[in-house]
Amino acid sequence: MSARHADRGPARPGPRDGAKRARQGAAPGSPRAPAVRAPRAAPLPPPADPARGARAAAALWTALALLAVMRAALAFTPGTWGWSLALNRHLAPLPGWGAWIVLALALVPAVAARIAPLAARAGDALVRAPGRAATLGALAAATLVLLLPDRVGFVGDFLLRRNTLATEGISLAHWYPQALPLDLFIHAHAAHALMGAFGVSGEVAARMIGALDAALMAALAVRFAWALGLAGAAALAAAAGVFFTGALTLFTGYDKGFAEMTLVVAATGVLGMRAARSGSALLPLGLVAAAGFTLHRSALGLLPALAIAWGFALRARGRAAWREPVTWIAAALPVATLAAMLPRIVDIMRRIDPIHFTPAEPGRGVLASAFAGARPADMLNLAVMLAPLAIAIPAAIPLGRAAWRRRECVLLLALALPFVALVPFIHAQQGLFRDWDDFAAAGVGVALLAAFLAAETLRATPRHAWLAVPVALAAIVPSAQWLAHDADLARGLARVRAFVEERPARTPFERAMTWQYLGQVNVEARHPAAAADAYAHAARLLPSPHILRQWGAAETMAGHADSARRVFRTLLDRLPHDEIALRGVAVLSMHLRDTAQARACAETLLSVSPGDPTALKVIERIASGHPFDVAPRP
Repeated sequence: MSARHADRGPARPGPRDGAKRARQGAAPGSPRAPAVRAPRAAPLPPPADPARGARAAAALWTALALLAVMRAALAFTPGTWGWSLALNRHLAPLPGWGAWIVLALALVPAVAARIAPLAARAGDALVRAPGRAATLGALAAATLVLLLPDRVGFVGDFLLRRNTLATEGISLAHWYPQALPLDLFIHAHAAHALMGAFGVSGEVAARMIGALDAALMAALAVRFAWALGLAGAAALAAAAGVFFTGALTLFTGYDKGFAEMTLVVAATGVLGMRAARSGSALLPLGLVAAAGFTLHRSALGLLPALAIAWGFALRARGRAAWREPVTWIAAALPVATLAAMLPRIVDIMRRIDPIHFTPAEPGRGVLASAFAGARPADMLNLAVMLAPLAIAIPAAIPLGRAAWRRRECVLLLALALPFVALVPFIHAQQGLFRDWDDFAAAGVGVALLAAFLAAETLRATPRHAWLAVPVALAAIVPSAQWLAHDADLARGLARVRAFVEERPARTPFERAMTWQYLGQVNVEARHPAAAADAYAHAARLLPSPHILRQWGAAETMAGHADSARRVFRTLLDRLPHDEIALRGVAVLSMHLRDTAQARACAETLLSVSPGDPTALKVIERIASGHPFDVAPRP
């Protein structure tokens, strides 16, 4: 098989192949003879013996059934110990229990067997014409995320990134010193270009970028199944396992490079497998690695997988590979990029990253902190949310060493492990349940490995081909449910509130940040009373000046003049010259006819900020004998 055909995956002989080989197989020295013999792709190894395959299939079915039962049971269980499995509790009936019933029915062998032929035809269509399938999948994926935008905005820095993008005059490079060039290019320069070109808001621009990301992920999912040489329902299950992950919700308006890091990990897996099997795709693999090194510092986790992919590729190509200029270019691109970016990455890791590895409640050892409190449960929830088929990894143990030693499996293990190994030691400041975007790349790495092992299980036991149906739905249903949940603001806020009101009790800082989020979202939704209540909870846990200012503003918007003035006076006790607090007390005191305190605050404000218009207006009104009779404004 020629290098050109090796790039297209396993050969499928047709009636014209004999004539074609005769035309291409000219004698040495003839004009059509290739100078160097093209490498052959590694043949697909035989599956595990049927007995092992049957045991693995039984383990996989049992695991999927157990997860389905837990999703149903936890929907009726108070608390947030199993927040990734209890999503039905916070979903409308159709995307919640309706989707769960479909998943449960698919676990019935007789039902799945009737659907399996349709799934097999869909899988064959994916790998028979991967280019067309990737294009159609990309269009469908982009449409899906555009129809279900994230209206909750709870994950990570969603609200912060959205607000800074929408504010004119902010230098995002200065605001986010940890952001690398590609992150800034995509989420600042390209986003602003879209805003200007189409006259859309920053929120819509972020969704447009996310739609493109989703389209690329769909194309990579199709190529994943094709690169493995799969066919039928197994190909469909593998593609679904790669595309339908929790990271899919990052493509619905999240304006940060973590979204593209999931693409970098997926592309490294797909291209790395091609390199490992046939020695091809080294140049695009190098381009992806170079992009990763300019996108986010976590791309350093790609290095083991890159080294293994290159090792397998050079073994497949032999010494002839080094006589081709493309090999040197493919090697130079990531090496040069990493050399250029490494000083910046090291500086960011030295200045900024220590806070990410500092426990919210210090005093324990490293391991004790890593697994303290609710963290073990939250880490398991992360795995289930980000990689719904993660359970396929332990279920594949009965396949034996032959499956686990396949070069594709070795590569995918090397891709996932560096990211996964850091998960216990990263202390997300807002909690694992909110800052799960930090771990999205790890989740995609696990999803790739799980999809491969699930496909191997299906390939090893053809008589259990029907199992591909529940495997595919086990990835599709929860990922689609997360999309539906994040598009429903009211139900999303109910789930967020459960984190701070139900057990397990998170750290005070995590709860304070969650209450602050609830306050901010309620302000934007024009529910000032609910916002004031949320900020009051946050201030009890973390009475920082910023939270006190937000609380005072919310109380003012709600028309609670006495409460608002009390909050601002509390802030003045700590920061006597805080301009926002001085301005608030002056205006609120006028509204409450306390002219003495209004004058005192106005005069102090003028000493801090000469010519302040609010202070001048307060003094002018007092001098005229006409105190404010209008409602105060925040």
